[in-house]
Amino acid sequence: MECILSIAITATSLLGIIGMLAGSLSMAKDSKEVTISGVLIRQLAGELRDLPRPAEPGAQAQPLVVLLDESMRILKHSSVPADNVLAMYDSGTSLPSATYFARVDRVVDPNDPLMDSVVIRVESPASGPAGGRTVRRYASLIPK
Repeated sequence: MECILSIAITATSLLGIIGMLAGSLSMAKDSKEVTISGVLIRQLAGELRDLPRPAEPGAQAQPLVVLLDESMRILKHSSVPADNVLAMYDSGTSLPSATYFARVDRVVDPNDPLMDSVVIRVESPASGPAGGRTVRRYASLIPK
């Protein structure tokens, strides 16, 4: 009886440890993607200012779409027409090294005369179609 009780206690403890491990892995992945967006903002800092502004508030300008690998290196860029990144963004990519898509949109804020918002969406996995990826949204401000 004592052996069964000790096995039950050990099994319960192990299940608790495994549950905590799964939670910490999920938080580590979220932290990694937050870091990716910050690095991406710094990498694209000059281009963010040159993003086309929508003609009016609520309108949508052409987004900047970037294909990234696991180490946050830019593989393909939508400003290079030959890269055809916008078509890959919709359907997913077959590039084996591609891990993330990052979509950057400039949003006009009519109430702020000095700043526009930049919305960055980091999406993974890059091999999946646009509707089937996990999306994390981040925002930044840039001068008008």
